Amino acid sequence: MIKEIIDNKQWDDEISKSEDCTFYQSSNNRGLCEFNGAKTYCIKYQGEESKILAMVAVYPSFISIPFGPIIYGKQDEKELLNFLNIVRRKFRLPVKFCLFNEKIDNYSWIQNNARNVWNFTTALLNVDSDIDTIKARFNQNRRRIIRKALVNLKDSIISMDKNNAELFYKMYSERLYTTHGEVDFTSNELLNMLRNENVNLYMCILNSKPIAGIVTFKFNDTLITRYNCTDTKYLSLNPNSYLDYYLINKGIKDPNLKYYDFSGISEETSNETKLKNIDRYKYSYGPNLIKKYNWYMF
Repeated sequence: MIKEIIDNKQWDDEISKSEDCTFYQSSNNRGLCEFNGAKTYCIKYQGEESKILAMVAVYPSFISIPFGPIIYGKQDEKELLNFLNIVRRKFRLPVKFCLFNEKIDNYSWIQNNARNVWNFTTALLNVDSDIDTIKARFNQNRRRIIRKALVNLKDSIISMDKNNAELFYKMYSERLYTTHGEVDFTSNELLNMLRNENVNLYMCILNSKPIAGIVTFKFNDTLITRYNCTDTKYLSLNPNSYLDYYLINKGIKDPNLKYYDFSGISEETSNETKLKNIDRYKYSYGPNLIKKYNWYMF
């Protein structure tokens, strides 16, 4: 049995019962997908031993189930394949979906027959504790850097003004140009993200000048951080660490928040120095939980 859930609140309430739910399967992400040309549907499938929930984004050439589907009950490959076939037949397009690495052994046919298109790993810090307990997980160098940043940036302010979006985008683009990176979203996409009440822009401002910024996505018990960037001229002040530390402290005070998600670490096989440095930065906070996702096209 399959049905569409129209009401966004009902949908978010349904998926919030699962520890596997993320911002990307919530109704919050529907508008972001639709801005990029997708038609979205929130679908519930009831099998004999499993219940499957999926926010489905239909693009012209494929269907995406971002960081989903969410599966309740038995991890039954037959029922998942039945669900995927229903979706594929309905829209007459291939389906891109993902499975948690820790549950992948339940899906041998998919491993052997579906095309593995991407693997994603992310690191989460548990903020459901006091700051001293959390800081004890930081490595010695990160604690030293944060102490220094708290002194150097004591006169700075943290702004949540979304009108700073253009300034942030310019700084982000310039930083990636300097580091030979690739900007993976447009300024219009950023403005659209920030229309969502659960997406926020934080900027560190020193002497009236923005020197660092970060975008956050919040859903359920997790805050996802993305697009962390710093004005190159102010790297020595470590405003990126200052922002992360500020948000971790803010998360501690939120009774509904449990995880601070650093949003992606490269695969262990990567030899790119820049990616290794980013991984080293994220691991320096002593994340408690590593989640791995395997993406397939079926």
